[in-house]
Amino acid sequence: MDSNQPWPDATFSARHILILSSLFDMAFSIDWIQELSKAKATVILKVLERACQEKLLEKKESGIFYFDDPGIKEEVNNPYPKGIGA
Repeated sequence: MDSNQPWPDATFSARHILILSSLFDMAFSIDWIQELSKAKATVILKVLERACQEKLLEKKESGIFYFDDPGIKEEVNNPYPKGIGA
């Protein structure tokens, strides 16, 4: 994983889903992401499952995910690479 950007090969929609996911303080449901993104549940689930494989997210139970590492969550939520501020 590139230290300047988590999951650098993610598509725009995958990044969008991850950014939306990073807005939640605790565990979140794919239903919540679906409501915000209007994406299909299967697309969201695929993105979140891959994020788990890449160690960006953890899976709590079926359809429920969370960021275990606050640093990763902050990187996902920050649109700028490290060292560049808004």
